[in-house]
Amino acid sequence: MAELDYDWDQSIGAAVFATARRLRAAMARELEPYGVTHPQWMILALLVRRDGRAQGELAEELGVEASTLCRTLDGMERSGWIRRVGCAEDRRRKRIVLGARARPVWQEMSAVAHRVRDRALRGMPEADRRALLGHLAQVRHNLRASETADAR
Repeated sequence: MAELDYDWDQSIGAAVFATARRLRAAMARELEPYGVTHPQWMILALLVRRDGRAQGELAEELGVEASTLCRTLDGMERSGWIRRVGCAEDRRRKRIVLGARARPVWQEMSAVAHRVRDRALRGMPEADRRALLGHLAQVRHNLRASETADAR
């Protein structure tokens, strides 16, 4: 059965996915009092960084299909977390902006993310934290570059 073995303890993908799953679960628990899911929080975080993004931009940044994002945005709009507004350049397109409900609680929800991050990185020296972020950025860069090369 050796041909079915896999070096799980050396798998970057398995480690990253397991870590992401734990981070998402921790965020979900902390965000529950706000009535926001982790994916919804991610959308709000992107809009805080730059409000007025197109749905396609958000989908690309989140790594999800536009149709999947549409259902999430519909619910967020009904709940007042976001609004869809017309695009001056193209009336068929809509821009997604923060809704009235998001602004008053954003700082609190941001503090949630900081608590989760601090808990996740507890005991890790600052230099290692910076190195971890740098290494993960390099992995993303390498994979993005290979996707671009494969597309040619």
